[in-house]
Amino acid sequence: MDIDARFISQSRIKWSIIKGEDIKPCPHRLLKTRYTNDVQGLYNNSYQPISPMQIGNYFEEKILGKTAYSDEVIDLKKRPLSNKDFSEHLQEGKKYAAHERMDAHAFTFKRLCEEKEIEVLPQNVQVPIVKKLVHPYTKEVYYFKGITDLFPTTIKNTGGQKFTAIVDIKTTKDVDNTYFSIDKPMSSMACYGKMEELEKIQAHSYLWMIEDFDYRLNCIFFPEHTEIYKVVDKVIRPYADAHEVIFFYWVFGYKNDDLEANRALIPVKYDKGERALFFESVRKCLELEKEYIKNNWPKRPSANNCKGCPMNPKYKGFTDMKCKSKGTAETGAPGDCDSAYSADPHPTSNITENKLEF
Repeated sequence: MDIDARFISQSRIKWSIIKGEDIKPCPHRLLKTRYTNDVQGLYNNSYQPISPMQIGNYFEEKILGKTAYSDEVIDLKKRPLSNKDFSEHLQEGKKYAAHERMDAHAFTFKRLCEEKEIEVLPQNVQVPIVKKLVHPYTKEVYYFKGITDLFPTTIKNTGGQKFTAIVDIKTTKDVDNTYFSIDKPMSSMACYGKMEELEKIQAHSYLWMIEDFDYRLNCIFFPEHTEIYKVVDKVIRPYADAHEVIFFYWVFGYKNDDLEANRALIPVKYDKGERALFFESVRKCLELEKEYIKNNWPKRPSANNCKGCPMNPKYKGFTDMKCKSKGTAETGAPGDCDSAYSADPHPTSNITENKLEF
């Protein structure tokens, strides 16, 4: 069946909206590096031998067998060969510390899953979910899409109590990171040590998508996952509709060699307020995208927007597609331009966002 769909996702929302607020991104940069991918090099910063995204993809492939968008075997860049390496006739350099630490986490992953009774099967790994969303005012139809790392699965807490869960794998340098600055909204993406400041739209959107699960729609979009959708529809849906499914971030860090101190299993709170924030973020994102299109994806130079931009000549991964903005990253001067979904009643969750409980 052919469906004329407008897709939206939690990732797409985070390009413009963080914690319900417009982060004032550069629409031109978003168009070239996100929406169309005309310009590459967004994550390959020259000062990092291996990027955080590469580490995350490598780890997911290592423990789950595939990443969200690829079945390819992924490896990480090694250190350059030293004179000692040459003398020992090594064919490639040694691993960076982050690489070695993520391999150590991967080695213990199966044991951790057994202890927590987390199921990792070919059928419940990287499962896509889609849900129809109708704008309450314009009546425009969108399809909200996401890919769950592990769903459905059970999970057991330290008291032996079992839950139905969605588990998302995260990698970060420091699992206890508490840094968040209002001037750097993207810092909310990795402050796992300060959950009140963490951007949680991924968790909230996935929990919303499995409510009133649309079996037929999901089978139309992703027929290869029909069997697991049957399980979700017949077994998991009652729990989801009763708001008894819990979303967990399972975070693995590579700050040092202490594996136990560098991992955390964190349940995410999902209550009436969080639900309202999610719908508000969706509404704002759609409005901003219409504004970007209307204004032909204008440039918005600023220190945050121009830093690391592949179209910025000062960026070491600079491409031939120049920004040509009148503004500069240093001054943040103006460039070429000047530039709710109502929340349903929802019971307050009794889940505490505390990694110690699990």
